[in-house]
Amino acid sequence: MLKKSHDVKLRQQKLFAGLFLVSTIFSFINLFSFLNINIYPEYFLALMVLTISSNLISINITKVFLMGVIVDILIGSILGQYTIAFLLLYGLQVFYQKYFLMPTRPQAILLKFLSICLGIIIVTIISQNFNPTFHSNGNLLNYLIIEIAITFFILIIFQILYERTYGT
Repeated sequence: MLKKSHDVKLRQQKLFAGLFLVSTIFSFINLFSFLNINIYPEYFLALMVLTISSNLISINITKVFLMGVIVDILIGSILGQYTIAFLLLYGLQVFYQKYFLMPTRPQAILLKFLSICLGIIIVTIISQNFNPTFHSNGNLLNYLIIEIAITFFILIIFQILYERTYGT
């Protein structure tokens, strides 16, 4: 494994802190209110998928757990909702690394997309008991498709910022 220089680690930590701050701020702003759509993209899921898949910061299961608890407290959602999602995403990444030692670019994109899908489905299922706004399966499916697409777009933006900062 390649060792990162101190300068690279510092830039990555600053990028992570900046993206975490942006995710916190945008999690409370409905960017689609002008369209009368009540969708809040999962910025933290996009950030966590980027962090885990690209080793943005050094991460282990304890840090993933603590980040999940912090996000749950910041967002004010059901305590443990994001923690469970983050831990499952971390486990999925460990599984990916075991079976895909050197994934190609399309495989890496597909794995990130599947991680986003799984995270959104987990968060939505956990919050369904407390937010029954979906009256039919079609509404829920449409909501999931739109939220997955928007969150994946946010992940692409985060990935571009990561590549510009890190230079990969």
